[in-house]
Amino acid sequence: MKIQKLIISSLLFSSLAIAQEVNYYFEQFSNNYSDLSNSISLNNSNVWDDPEFNIPIDFEFKLFNSPISELTLEGGYGAMLYSLDLEHSLWPIRADIIDRGFAEYEQGTSIDSLGSLSPISYKTSGSNGSKILKIEWRNVGFFEDELLAYYMNFQLWMYEGSDMIEIHFGNSNVDDNFWYQEMNCSGFVDINSDFETASGFILSEVNGVYQLDYSQLEEEPTYYYTSVPENGTVFRFYPEYTIGTEEVKTAVKTYPNPVNNYLFIENKLGTELSYKVMSLDGREVNIGNSCLSKIQLDLSELKPGVYLLSYKSSGKSTQQSFIKQ
Repeated sequence: MKIQKLIISSLLFSSLAIAQEVNYYFEQFSNNYSDLSNSISLNNSNVWDDPEFNIPIDFEFKLFNSPISELTLEGGYGAMLYSLDLEHSLWPIRADIIDRGFAEYEQGTSIDSLGSLSPISYKTSGSNGSKILKIEWRNVGFFEDELLAYYMNFQLWMYEGSDMIEIHFGNSNVDDNFWYQEMNCSGFVDINSDFETASGFILSEVNGVYQLDYSQLEEEPTYYYTSVPENGTVFRFYPEYTIGTEEVKTAVKTYPNPVNNYLFIENKLGTELSYKVMSLDGREVNIGNSCLSKIQLDLSELKPGVYLLSYKSSGKSTQQSFIKQ
């Protein structure tokens, strides 16, 4: 459709491969979707198509174990993000999105008089060591929808410390047939621009089940999303080093899940364990250190929802999610 878009497509789906260096895992769950508040606008009320903006990351974040300090939004799709060196890319959706303010242009309003109906913004929440960068696309439309009647809301979250990535889906009225025709998938890849090669992880949908596969991107993905994720759906991707070593996974057990009032941590490492419970917006709700073999956390005052538990001992760490009922 657009020259830039075609160039990006040929780069991401080329004939050679880059070696896999870090394995990633996928999980899906539901959490209440909330629009960002007090966020920093990228388009500043201007209508956009094929937006190009830079987004700083003010904490250490690694993708494929490579540090990324800033993202650039470009590529002709509307939600395609790159590292500044163009060696990494990630995208929450692959559809060609556009500001719904252009609907007024189709009705005769001059382009100089248009106002944005689809703000793009970002914010960083949380305290040092557990910050989260959140990027939001609100009320976006689709280039292929001539009437710009369809809308969608989604966010991309990037976590400090764990290098975890999440895609949060909000309210949408997009028809499943249209969604499928847009050939949607989510992913993140390593790019070698010298050889025009790329490889990485692509999330697709097969027979109604989402699955994350490592691909050498020799050609277009075979499977796409066949239905729009429901409001509140969260896709989470986390690198294998987030889980910790086999020693930690074997020696530290947590239960129950879901949690009613108390969460127990059994520590058989014989060393002090530091732990932290965080909400998905980055708030630390329970922090401590203990040498006990069985640690009891009182979570009775927490609101129902999904939380993250991270713990570390002797430099080895892991992180997992649990549900508070």
